[in-house]
Amino acid sequence: MRQTVVKRYPGLPKEVNYVIQPYDGDMLDARMMALCRRWMYGQASEEGLVSKGIVETEEFYAVLRNVMLLEIERSRPFQYDYIFRIHGADIVTLHGQDMTGKLISAFEGPECALFLDLFDIALTRKSLVYAEHAPPLNIDVEQWQSLVLPLGEDKVEWILVVSLPSGPRLSPQEEQTIYLD
Repeated sequence: MRQTVVKRYPGLPKEVNYVIQPYDGDMLDARMMALCRRWMYGQASEEGLVSKGIVETEEFYAVLRNVMLLEIERSRPFQYDYIFRIHGADIVTLHGQDMTGKLISAFEGPECALFLDLFDIALTRKSLVYAEHAPPLNIDVEQWQSLVLPLGEDKVEWILVVSLPSGPRLSPQEEQTIYLD
């Protein structure tokens, strides 16, 4: 069932909006919509799982520089951590931190709690999750659009994330408010 959530995360400048089991029309970027459609209609098994073979599709190649591929690490029963196996070049450039080979729990930044929530939802519900979120103020991105896709054969083994930036952050001098009567 499609569910919309609005949640506040400490350290992030705005509330985060995310949709569990989104429609492709919830997304703003055509490349993300295409990958969402591929996951929903072109790849899913009867169990609702999609193999990591999705990384060999045209839709994946279109967003390659903006993907994170995470392997699931079970630290304790019902508690998970995630190892970055791929941390996309464009994300690293904008965020300034390469997490390849590291655990999400080692991530320094307020986005960690957000991503743990999104990854856990994708893993436990075997569902896509789409989020729109503003990064901390030290990141020169106005907003990220992230699509979280669980991958696996018999069970969820990987989490694929596409994070696309929307515009540079405006300085207070560049921002203009217009009042209409």
